[in-house]
Amino acid sequence: MDAAVQKPESMKVLLVEDDPGVAYVVRQLIVAELGVETEIITDFESALSMLPFEQFDAAVFDYRLGDGDALVLLRRLSEYPAHLPVVIMTGQGDEHVAAEAFRLGASGYVIKDTDLKPNLLQALENALARARLERTQDALERQTSLLQTALDAMLDVFFVIDLEGRLIRWNTRVNDVLGFSDEELSRMSVDSGLSGVELEHAMQGIEAVRRNGYLSNFEESLRHATGEHRPYEFTASLLRDPAGEAIGICGIGRDVSERKRFEDELDSSLEKLRALTARIQAVREEERTLVARRIHDELGQSLTVLKIDLSFLLKKLPEGLDDIAEQITQMSSLVDDNMSLVRQIAVELRPGILDDLGLLAAIEWQAEEFQERTGTTCLVESNMEYRFLDPDASVGVFRIFQEALTNVARHAGATRVEISLSEQGRNLVLRVSDNGRGITRGQEGKIESLGILGMRERTHIMGGTLVIVGEPGSGTTVTVSVPLRS
Repeated sequence: MDAAVQKPESMKVLLVEDDPGVAYVVRQLIVAELGVETEIITDFESALSMLPFEQFDAAVFDYRLGDGDALVLLRRLSEYPAHLPVVIMTGQGDEHVAAEAFRLGASGYVIKDTDLKPNLLQALENALARARLERTQDALERQTSLLQTALDAMLDVFFVIDLEGRLIRWNTRVNDVLGFSDEELSRMSVDSGLSGVELEHAMQGIEAVRRNGYLSNFEESLRHATGEHRPYEFTASLLRDPAGEAIGICGIGRDVSERKRFEDELDSSLEKLRALTARIQAVREEERTLVARRIHDELGQSLTVLKIDLSFLLKKLPEGLDDIAEQITQMSSLVDDNMSLVRQIAVELRPGILDDLGLLAAIEWQAEEFQERTGTTCLVESNMEYRFLDPDASVGVFRIFQEALTNVARHAGATRVEISLSEQGRNLVLRVSDNGRGITRGQEGKIESLGILGMRERTHIMGGTLVIVGEPGSGTTVTVSVPLRS
């Protein structure tokens, strides 16, 4: 706030009177009645030398001033841009003199008679009131100019509109963005620069401000006079008069085209990354399937042949070679162990049941295997038939299910897991709930929670949603919903 507004300055009056006695009496009168500091000049030449009296707020001129008169001072004073309220004081009333004085800008004309005191005080009080008003107007103009300078220095658009959407005030950034002059903008309203959906959207924003008193992060496209459209983000507030009545809306708009461009580039990069991730996952599943098949078929067949050969060798071994027979038996047992390991590796790489019997059978098998391995009770419920679904969705949901069970084993400390696989509308929904310690939002968001991140990415690739809800002491529920395509 301007210091002039914070602390009002004292007023000061100039008294030009060539009679020292009268000057003294008049000054005492002004100081006593109006409380205004008064300075006396007793000769005409001194008064001329002090023009244009910028240090004073009002003046009282005696008409007769030795070698000159008050009209001369008024004429000289009128040559300066600053206007000083002046009261003429004369011993003899003259209508022509009074008329000329008012024509030259005098604010009052009083006669030195018995009514001098009330008339002079009233005229001078009016002059001082006029000076105060002009001082206030000057301060307001300075403040307004300073405010406008600050607004024009902004890189954002600033505007004030009335409740009908007509522009009342704006900064030069509005001129630059819309490409219109001040005169053109003064005749414009919201519907002048917008049309169709844009206009409807803008009017919805105005209505929101009128209803709530405030609006933020409101995006609207501004159309330049050249036809170019640029996205802007607005914040607006409702303006009220001292009585609390709404009178208008002020707002600030920021050009977010660069931010939008960066966001689009980021979204594009993210989609490319997700597409690459999807391709990597698909290739990985293909490789797993191929490796699992080759391990099962080729290595499994080789071990089977070796088992048969060892059995044949044991039968053909002559009696009395008990040490060799024992060694062959141990070798046959080792082959059996390797055959079990080969089957286990092949299943972990790609469960054949998933391809042969479908998703539901694979989930039931995985739940049973998890229960046997960890001792955690697993219950599977489903309203689905044993049928084949979209292969990518089946693999994706199954891998998410495996990761959910892995998290239960590593972190939950649960004794019971409930699994539900169902069709809900056109979606396939998998829900895995445990009675463990419960995951918190902070734990879910940790950078090391790569398993959860992988679950989310798989779900996104399938066009679905993943929701994880946990409560300390009450367990965690993982819900996956993906579009159902047979």
